[in-house]
Amino acid sequence: KAGYKEFLQLGFSERVAKTLLAFRKKGGQFYQPQDLLKVYGLEPALLEQVQDRLYFPEKQTVAIPEGNPKPYSERRAPILVDINQSTATDWQALHGIGPAYANRIINFRDKLGGFASVDQIAETWGLPDSTFQQIKPFLQFSPVFQQVSINTATIETLSRHPYINKKTAQLIVRFRENHGPYSSLEALLQIPLIQQDLLDRLAPYLSL
Repeated sequence: KAGYKEFLQLGFSERVAKTLLAFRKKGGQFYQPQDLLKVYGLEPALLEQVQDRLYFPEKQTVAIPEGNPKPYSERRAPILVDINQSTATDWQALHGIGPAYANRIINFRDKLGGFASVDQIAETWGLPDSTFQQIKPFLQFSPVFQQVSINTATIETLSRHPYINKKTAQLIVRFRENHGPYSSLEALLQIPLIQQDLLDRLAPYLSL
């Protein structure tokens, strides 16, 4: 429940504090100190200094139906589904999510490298907004990302990410070749096709 002021008092930077609040606002929760290391910009040394002053809620479990799937009216509603660690079976415990949608959600998650917010579920191809709004209260977020290094990744690797098209990937690599390794993610803003809103979406998935 800590707010922006409390995070700054702990020594977190303004950017880290804002990122933590954004994660939480979108349904994200942290259950142990190590979870915070997934937040871009938070230094392990600082976390080690303040972790004794942090309180984490107990993680809730997901109720998964056993055996053959039952009609939703006969299923026990799940407590919460972790969008970054759930299986297809977990997703199918939610009303309106069958095998096809469950597999699409997981495939999208794999291509992204993990979801950065609950709202990204709505970007799943073909998923009706009405279905997303219905399942949203049952979704929780843990920050588990597969990151791509902008200093070593190839054009092919970068362009496989759903938020990076081939042209942008080419510019990222070309800029690196012409100017040397990136010193920060913010350096990507020097590339014409990358604006702040795109960088904000990409930041959880990129590393130096």
